[in-house]
Amino acid sequence: MDRVEKLQRPDGSVPAYPGVDWVCTTGVAQYAVIWYKLGRRAAGDRAMDCLMRRQNRSGGFFGSYGRGAEYFPDKEISWAVKFFLDASWWRVRSAFEAEAAKDYPEHLSPDDGRLAGLVHELAGTRRILDAGCGKGRYLKALQARDSGLELWGVDVSVEMLHHISPEIRTRRAELVNLPFPDSHFDAVYCIEALEHALLPEQSIRELCRVVRPGGKVILIDKNERFRGAMRRAPWEQWFDRETVEAWLGNWCGEVGSRFIGYDGHPDPTGLFILWRGIRR
Repeated sequence: MDRVEKLQRPDGSVPAYPGVDWVCTTGVAQYAVIWYKLGRRAAGDRAMDCLMRRQNRSGGFFGSYGRGAEYFPDKEISWAVKFFLDASWWRVRSAFEAEAAKDYPEHLSPDDGRLAGLVHELAGTRRILDAGCGKGRYLKALQARDSGLELWGVDVSVEMLHHISPEIRTRRAELVNLPFPDSHFDAVYCIEALEHALLPEQSIRELCRVVRPGGKVILIDKNERFRGAMRRAPWEQWFDRETVEAWLGNWCGEVGSRFIGYDGHPDPTGLFILWRGIRR
């Protein structure tokens, strides 16, 4: 990979073979996966930028691009998308593994509007899953309020999970593939993690799967209408109220949403939305 990185162009592309100009999309995506696994995020990000500039309006990719391209140059191939999604997943995971060593937040202000909304919705529940828990700051706050709760946390980053106390049960997992049986929890919540999911609608389906009938599914994330109000990662998605309500409505009844406060803003500003539904 040292040799490959030396061949990487400023636009992130890597020639398919020595002496040619054209680029193989599957090859660049596979290089990106390896770079992310090795912790070489800058090279991986350049490769992803290369792919995203060449992505077709359909979301797919031709097998190759550029002068003299020889590998399915006019056909969208499924395995190009497969390796692009692999690279996208590793991009998110490697970013959070790196962030864990930095000042990623571990605690919440007692008057945080997201925490207040969560506590209100979780009233009367005992077995609770935090999906995308990070360093577990919401779990810690819930545990401090009621030590009798059975709390679980999952996150894509092992490094994040190392910061959570042993009294809270944890698993490394992604939102689209939770390692729990159907109807296992009284409630599940997902706070500022859906925005990092490659497949948000499928992730909501999985969150609903692990909640018992009559249990609660709670989502808190940022409002798409405030795009640009905060710095965000290139893969990060924000949502409008109606879209997420529709997704929740596929598996839940009594679906609703409301604006809530955050950080030093206990009163709603419109930036953060809380969605909730009752599992059918």
